[in-house]
Amino acid sequence: MIEVLIASLMMVTHPPGWSDPVISIETPDPDDHRKDLVVTDGDHVHQVWYPYLLLARIGYNIVQPDGTFLLADSLLSRDVPSGYPSASYAPDSGFIGFWRESAPKWYSVRDHNGDMVVPPTLYSSEGWSTWSRIDSSLDTLGRVHMVWDSGPETCYSILDPGVGEVFRDTIPDSRYKCTIFVRGTRVHITYEGSDFWTHYTQYDLEGNVTVGEV
Repeated sequence: MIEVLIASLMMVTHPPGWSDPVISIETPDPDDHRKDLVVTDGDHVHQVWYPYLLLARIGYNIVQPDGTFLLADSLLSRDVPSGYPSASYAPDSGFIGFWRESAPKWYSVRDHNGDMVVPPTLYSSEGWSTWSRIDSSLDTLGRVHMVWDSGPETCYSILDPGVGEVFRDTIPDSRYKCTIFVRGTRVHITYEGSDFWTHYTQYDLEGNVTVGEV
């Protein structure tokens, strides 16, 4: 039976476009490991993670699907205690990373090859909450739509990279665990309401509510 199992594993073939597993980030504490990634031009995998070098910092690298590192592990955040990284595709560049320094939210933009476009920049100093992740999604106009919890309600915000925040709204009766996805001209947001159930609302690209709380 063992021989059959080994032979089966050796004979496995990947579907077109799939690669062998690649160790892209090693961490000694996987229980406390947080990571997000963005792929540009199909083969540049931009990764952000916490902790970096066993410190409360945000790491960044670029790896290809075959395991080739295009940019070695480096510091994305400022050299101060940071956490809760997330990432999104950025227009005219490639990658935008977000993280928190306690309550304040910061971001930085890199191009396809990892070169700096926007250095670590303060985005918002809103208050702390129990759900610290910033979720984000890109629209067809090149802007990044984000949701995060500011305590006690969820904020929905639109960032024009290099320009700054162009819109913000607070979603009524929202608590935390918010997610966002932009498709076409619609912005889909889910969140946990005060009743502890998952709720949904929808906006257009200009920040107008098109579907109320569901």
